[in-house]
Amino acid sequence: MEMKNFGAVSEIIKVAQGIAKNVNMGLVEENTFDLELNTSISKITLQKGSKTKVYDYNNSNLGKAEISPGALNDTTVYIEYTITVKNIGDISGYVKKIVDYLPDELTFESNLNPDWYKARDGNLYSNKLSKKELEPNESIDIKLILTKKMTDKSTGLINNTSEIAECYNKYRYRRY
Repeated sequence: MEMKNFGAVSEIIKVAQGIAKNVNMGLVEENTFDLELNTSISKITLQKGSKTKVYDYNNSNLGKAEISPGALNDTTVYIEYTITVKNIGDISGYVKKIVDYLPDELTFESNLNPDWYKARDGNLYSNKLSKKELEPNESIDIKLILTKKMTDKSTGLINNTSEIAECYNKYRYRRY
């Protein structure tokens, strides 16, 4: 036999005479489980041979590095992202998996990213936060470093996107 759970909403409940006032009707206020993810750039490092130049961005949404045309070829760019997950809800929960949709212009190096792995679908995943319970208003950061080998034809804007792929709390599990 299949049992279905039907919810009901009521704005006003009146207790009529003859009904005991100490009866527990099981009414509870629903809490929210809501996580927010923000990806920002914390640092860009340019390396050509033994020369290194570092641009610190303090978790900016946009980063720009100037490379002179003569230095373009054989320069490697390291982009360090800070991915911040914040619990903006009322219920504590877990981030089981984060996904980063690796842009074609960037390269993933596993030796720079011990908390990440590249899957067969070409995307990057991290489950580093899966055992960390995020309380309401708590946030946690995870780093991701991607690289780009520059050429005179590889300049331009790169858009990198990350999101929460799976999360859960004591009440439910969500997969996106």
